[in-house]
Amino acid sequence: MISGIHLSLAVPFAASRPSNPVFLTIPIERRSTQADNFQCHAPESRSRLSHDFSESPNLQMNSHHMSITRRPVSMIAAIITLFGIHSMHSFSAQGFAAPPEGIPAEAQQFSETSAESPEAWQLNNDLYLALETFTPETSVRIPRLANVVRTISWQSDPESRLNLQPEPSHWIIRAGVAPAGTSPILVLKLDAPARLFQDPMIVTPDSDNTIFLAAKFASTHGENLRFEPQPHKNTVGYWSNPKDTADWHFQVTMAGAYEIDILQGCGTGHGGSQVKLEVENQDVNFKVHETGHFQNFIWRTIGTVQLTKADKTKLAIIPQKKPGGAVMDVRAVRLVPTGAKRTFDSELADPNSLPKANDE
Repeated sequence: MISGIHLSLAVPFAASRPSNPVFLTIPIERRSTQADNFQCHAPESRSRLSHDFSESPNLQMNSHHMSITRRPVSMIAAIITLFGIHSMHSFSAQGFAAPPEGIPAEAQQFSETSAESPEAWQLNNDLYLALETFTPETSVRIPRLANVVRTISWQSDPESRLNLQPEPSHWIIRAGVAPAGTSPILVLKLDAPARLFQDPMIVTPDSDNTIFLAAKFASTHGENLRFEPQPHKNTVGYWSNPKDTADWHFQVTMAGAYEIDILQGCGTGHGGSQVKLEVENQDVNFKVHETGHFQNFIWRTIGTVQLTKADKTKLAIIPQKKPGGAVMDVRAVRLVPTGAKRTFDSELADPNSLPKANDE
């Protein structure tokens, strides 16, 4: 396996001059003492390859890919001669890119970001974003992750804190000003290794068959509803439009009766929304409890459903009536086999604002 390179070329050519080859020299840094293999892919192109190596590799080439196996050397270069390419093609080597200066050498490239996002690198639960240019007004856009964001800081100043604005499909970081004389690298500290949100995310049951549907795995639909990844929120929120809905997908490994618990919050004056929960053609209707603060989350058992064994089951939350400014915030939904023991500890941002009693 290649441990020290990442090769990526995007090459536009015109088809009108196939007789004039273009030569590309690819330096490949050697960090491993093991024999290496990599491939370059050029779909739908007609390509020829000539090579100049410090030691001759075993090389295979056809119209779609190049495969090279070589012995350990310190530096080699491949010269690719390309003929008659009709459009832009990408060539990529299987391996790990060397991270930019300022990012730990053992970090691995996180390739799931979009073209408009900065280059990203991952090490354990930390995600590094290498900014090429920035100003005090710079905004960094990244796709939505299935993660809670603990903090965002400059790599050179761990005590700095940057703000994040979640949108339904992407997140915006207000970069501000990096510390003087340092590389502009942002560090997102996450609750788990970075994972791109892909709709749908399939949740698997715990060992005791509990199905825990965290807000970070929710698919949101509509005008305003979104996952808010900040640690004090960590919720499906912005539920100001009662036509917006949320759903989760999960596996069921044991059929039977399951109780449904919801971890919900609702600010003062906004309680009382009528909500329907749908799963396997069964409806569970409940009224949202006011908790004194949208980030005062309390567990409630709202009903029981029968689940059949399945690889993919959908649970949807659909508001029916919203008397206040927002329906509620939802941090999690939990399905547990009927009668199973579990805790009901509240998660309160402002305990003093929690109403003394709640009425259905």
